[in-house]
Amino acid sequence: MNKWVVKEFMADHNHPLVEQKNVQFLRSHRVIKNADKAQLNAMRGVGMGTSQIMDYMVQQSGGYKNVGFTKKDLYNHVDADRRVHLRDGDAEGALAYLCGKSEMDPSFYYKYNVDEDNRLANLFWADSTSKLDYSYFGDVLAFDTTYQTNAYKKPLVILVGINHHHQTIVFGCALLVDESVSTYTWVLETFLDAMNNKKPLSVITDGDKAMRKAIKRIFPDSCTVEEFECAWNDMLEMFNLHGHKWVTDIYAKRSRWAEAYLRGHFFAGMKNTQRCESMNAYLNRFLKTRLKLFEFVKHFDRALSRIRHNKAKAEFETHHSSAVLTTKLYALEKYAGTVFTRQCFLKFRDGMKNAELFFPVSTENHGGYRVHTLTKFRSPDKIWKLVFHVPT
Repeated sequence: MNKWVVKEFMADHNHPLVEQKNVQFLRSHRVIKNADKAQLNAMRGVGMGTSQIMDYMVQQSGGYKNVGFTKKDLYNHVDADRRVHLRDGDAEGALAYLCGKSEMDPSFYYKYNVDEDNRLANLFWADSTSKLDYSYFGDVLAFDTTYQTNAYKKPLVILVGINHHHQTIVFGCALLVDESVSTYTWVLETFLDAMNNKKPLSVITDGDKAMRKAIKRIFPDSCTVEEFECAWNDMLEMFNLHGHKWVTDIYAKRSRWAEAYLRGHFFAGMKNTQRCESMNAYLNRFLKTRLKLFEFVKHFDRALSRIRHNKAKAEFETHHSSAVLTTKLYALEKYAGTVFTRQCFLKFRDGMKNAELFFPVSTENHGGYRVHTLTKFRSPDKIWKLVFHVPT
């Protein structure tokens, strides 16, 4: 029972034959070979999109008819491969990846917390290179929030600084559940824990109120300057600005902009969050908006590798090439080229050019004018006198 018996075979086709140019669309003739899969995985690993990979493979094989599969086949394979990686859960996959990194890198640090439904809320991580960079260059910390960097639209915070090549470096990264004071407080507390409780001298951010409150809570140090207060009150009296709303608001924020309050603080040349914004723009080249969490952390590592390669290149240029000397202060400039990194040397050389070759020796006041006595580098026996008439 339930058996079929062939009684007659007819060799003629019961449908029109497909033209040779359309054979490429037959399911029986379409297959993604193992070599193609390996190449696909390698290209996806460096961030190439599926459509771009298809175009490359078509060109490589000499046309669509020779590639052996369609773009839909390629997309189906990618989706199936992602489902395999996600079968244990996306968040679990991301945490497993970070756990694997910690096994290979003993100084690797990652921490997370979960919400009331036991779902991943906040995630922070920093590898040994980031921790080492912070130990050397952590006097100034800058961070900002960026969006649209993953499939869940979780806010991304990248904590950055500047190294001795004037390059932006990454100290740590966090994916957040929201932008509340408590969340930012968690980020800063976790960051300090990762960095052995070393606090920065200066913190630069975009001015977000929740972020400012968290900074004040974790980094409470502040100061007052009597001279600034006196000058401010004089200005209010002179221009009758008492009660002016904008003046009152900007005064309340004086500790974040007034030079008197910032004097003595080191900012490594940063005055705003432009470095953060540039870093976010750079990372967007590696991070797509639909990336799942486990994909995100992998692609973030790839971006870090590129950043650190640039640092290695700057180190090579500093130690294995000679600075070009352009000023007349040859001996001083040559010595500076041996003790500074190349970027620091260029900034120092600009300062030398601005200072020119003359040095002030003395200044005499004569009523309506002043006489400045100057000498010249390597010509101590010669002097120049500059007369400056004081405007009345």
